[in-house]
Parts: sequence; structure tokens; C-alpha cells
Amino acid sequence: MGRLERNFLTLVVFLVSVFILVGFYAFKQITDNVIESWGQRMIENQVRYNSSRLLQPLEREIALAQQMAASPTLIAWAKDPANPQLDAAARTELESFRRNFNSKNYFIALTKSNDYYHNNEANEFFGQELQYRLRESRPADAWFFGLVEQGLDFHININPDVELGVTKLWIDVLMRDEDGEILAALGTGLPLDETITDIVTPSQNGVIGLFADSRGAIQLYQDSRFIDFASFIQPEGQKRTLDLIVDLPEEGAMLMDQLRMMSENHLIYDDVVTKYATIAGERYLVGISYLPTIGWYDVTFLNLAKAMPRDRFVPLASLVIISLLLTLGIIHFVMRREILLPLSQLSKQMNNLGKRDFNRSGFENIYKGELSSIFESFKNMETMIHANYETLEAMVVDRTKELEIKAREDDLTGLLNRGAIARIIDLETKNELRTKAGVGLVWIDIDDFKNVNDTFGHAAGDLILTELGKELKSILRIYDHAARWGGDEFLVLLSPCDEDLLKTVSERLKLALKHNDVFSQYRVTVSTGTSMLEAEEAYEQAFARADAELYRAKAQNGDEDRRTFGRMNK
Repeated sequence: MGRLERNFLTLVVFLVSVFILVGFYAFKQITDNVIESWGQRMIENQVRYNSSRLLQPLEREIALAQQMAASPTLIAWAKDPANPQLDAAARTELESFRRNFNSKNYFIALTKSNDYYHNNEANEFFGQELQYRLRESRPADAWFFGLVEQGLDFHININPDVELGVTKLWIDVLMRDEDGEILAALGTGLPLDETITDIVTPSQNGVIGLFADSRGAIQLYQDSRFIDFASFIQPEGQKRTLDLIVDLPEEGAMLMDQLRMMSENHLIYDDVVTKYATIAGERYLVGISYLPTIGWYDVTFLNLAKAMPRDRFVPLASLVIISLLLTLGIIHFVMRREILLPLSQLSKQMNNLGKRDFNRSGFENIYKGELSSIFESFKNMETMIHANYETLEAMVVDRTKELEIKAREDDLTGLLNRGAIARIIDLETKNELRTKAGVGLVWIDIDDFKNVNDTFGHAAGDLILTELGKELKSILRIYDHAARWGGDEFLVLLSPCDEDLLKTVSERLKLALKHNDVFSQYRVTVSTGTSMLEAEEAYEQAFARADAELYRAKAQNGDEDRRTFGRMNK
């Protein structure tokens, strides 16, 4: 082997070494960019998914607890709990609500007597619902007196019931009379273990879910030792807060500051803020979202190294190494003029492949012989990288669409849910100020729906709700909106709209339901209330007018039913 050849081979070895380093750097840059981009999308979708899994069951239970707090039977009893007739009626009403709660339990604590009533899923305390009397001097009862003192109409937290020996996620709602006086605190409790399993237990490797309250106190977490039980009555400085999860104090302070900032800026769960933090010595991407309907934060931790390990790209790295080793064999048999230029071109194309915008670098095979296979190998590498990237993009898009549908639709009727129609109403209210097209509301309530459930069962009730949803879809214009507001209440938003159209839609719905086989079978009717949204008024005022008209209609329907009943018995 001559000196020139030895020098030539030395140069080849040097150049190949350089190209290996360049290839490693390009590989690292590409994989880092792909993993970071994928991680951002994944954690945003995971946060929305966790929020949806928590809010869907909670919103239904909250709505039912608020209906319970508005029950005339329970209000009358809370004013005079010693009245045996009111007591019997109230216990029947409480049992009806217990069966409707998903968790099949309820509690009610009366301010007049401080008596605490409860029945659980097993109906263990039927006939003995009075469990104990709350005492202001007992720390375990501080939640009740704190709620009443602060006048918190709605509150949720994790709290152990010492007397009953259970720990649940409690939904607390205050009952008030017509003068605003607080009569009771009531609601239901979701089993803590099941809630943790269903919502925050990791569904895949490297993901940690957590929910914290408005002060950063941990409410739901896979390790129950970190949960701040009874955080409502815990003094500041003794709460188990979000900063305990991370290793570094400065990162914990950063996360707590971020919670406060999101609450002050009134962000919603669609707004996901991402940060980085260290847990058990490993780096995590943190996604944070604020849930204003319950005053909690959804905090999700994603370990990118576990969720998307770099070794998945090892085949690509192996392809690079094999290609460069093949180059060594080729270089030994070719002249300097035929080797250096192709390698220079190859280096340029590798650098293009490592750019952040991830555009195709466009490998071109302009050489013949052995070098042709090297260029084909890099083309295959590029194709594999883009294929993996596009697969991840498709997965993110599909998952996002699925979560959006779940977040907008009512599971039973297929109509919009309460949260979705609320956002549309807000948008239409703003458009009304600009277009003056007119916005109309039709408030719909099924008459005596509770009696249908009690008489024929909840399957019949669900069938009636589904049929009402179908009729609404059939009579509305494609650009109108219909939603299930909650329970047996429905809301229709018409825009553009005027008074005549409001009456037409309301009468058309009643006529359609009159001829509906299901409604005829169960002799079910509906009451409606309509209202036009006045210029520059809050939509709650239009709601109030529609609600008042609906209750007038329900009263009239009740009179007609009684007259019909009288004629039938003559």
C-alpha cells in the first residue's frame, strides 16, 4: 500500500468519522424535534381528555344536586323538620334523588337542627337516614359550618366522614329559601378509589394525572398520601400542595405561580399551558388547564423519555451506521475525485434533513455504481422518518376529534351539551350586537317527567328524552342549535330569529310531539317558554323571561290535565 493510498485512506477514515458525528447530531436533532412536537400535542390532548373524564360525571351530579337544593318538598321540610308529614315526604323525595345520582348516595345537613341525613348505594340506612348531629366544636364537622358561614353555594373537595367511616369526593350545594336564608347543605359523594382509578390512574407509561383546587391543594392523585383531605378547613401552610410533587423548590414555586396566573386570567380547559419540571430525578413536560366550572386545575405530567423512548429510532440510526460502513468499503476502490464530491453533497442533504421545519430535503441520486446504494439508503431513512411523523400526526388528529365530540355532545340525545350551547350563546350574543339579526331562545321542559320515571322506569324516561332530541333535530334549521341543558330541560337557540319564528317553532314542536308515538304512548306533554334576546343585555335575562313563560305554561298545562281528569271521572 503506497503512501498516497495510506494518506487517502487516512483522509477517508477522518472524513467518515466526521460524517458519523454529523449523522449522530442530525439524528439527535430530528428525534428531539419529533419527540418534543409529539409531546406537546400529546400532553394537550391528555389534559383535555382528563378534564373531560372528570367534568362529564361531575357536571351531571352537580346539576342534580342543584335540582335537589331547589326541591319545594325539601325546602318546606328544612324549615320545619319536626313536622312528621313533611318529614315523610322529604324522605321519599331524598330517596328519589338517591336513585338518580350515579353514585346512588346523598347527604343533607339541616341548619335548623344540625341533623345530618345520609343513605348510601346499598340503601343501608333506609328508614334510618338520620345519622348524627353536627357539632360546631368538633373539627370533623367544620366543613359544614364553614360552608354556611362563607355562604358557598357550591363546593367540591375530598373529605373523610369520620362518623360513617368513608372518604369521598363530595359535591356540596347550599339550599336557600326565597329570602336567601341558608336552610341546609346537601349533595352527593363520589367514591374516591373509583374516581382515582377512572380519572388519574396512568393510562400509559410516563403519564401522571393530578387535580388541584384553587389554592393548589392536591385533590386527586394516583398516590392518595399526597391528597389534601378536608382542604377546605386546613389552615394555609399545612395544605398538601402541587409543589410537593416536584423535586426543586423553584420549580414548585413556578407551578404555583402559574396556577394563580391562569385563575386570574380566567382561562378555560381548552387553554393548556406547558412547563417543565423534575420528578424523582426525571424531566417531565407539565400541562396545566383551569376548570372554572369546579374551580380546579388539571395538571398532567408527561415523561417524554418513557412515553416516546429514543430507542424507537434505533433502526434509523442503524441504517445510518450501516450506510457509512458501506461507504468505507466503496471509498477503498474509488478515486478521490469520485468520492469527496459525493460525500460533500451527502453532508449537505443530511443537514437539511435535520432542520426543525421537517420539510423533505429531497435526496437526489445523481451518481452511479456503489454510491447509488448509499443515497438510496438515506432516501429510505427520510421516508421512514416522515412516515413515523405522519402516523403520529394522524393519531393526534383522530384523538383530538374524538375528545372534541365528547366535550360537546350529550351522550343520550346526541344534542349539544350544556357547556357547548353556553359557548354558542355567548358567541351569538356578541354577533347580535354586530348583525342585529335577532336571537331567540326556546326553553323546553317535559311535564311531570319525574312521574314517568317513577311509573315506567328510567328506560322509558331515556326513550322520551331521545325522541324529543330527534324531533328537535327534524324541525330546526341546519344553522339553529338544540341542546340538552340538564335532566328533562332542553334549550333551542334560533338565529336569525323574530317573535313569529319563536312562536312557530314552539307550536311546531308541540304538534310534532302530539303525533309522536312514544309521547302518545306515555301521555307526555311539554311546556315551552320563549324569549328574544334584547340588545346589549346579558343572556341570563333572556333565560329568566323564557323560564318564567315556561312555568306559566306548566301551570296552564297542569290546569288542563286536571280538567281532563275531572271529565274522565264524571
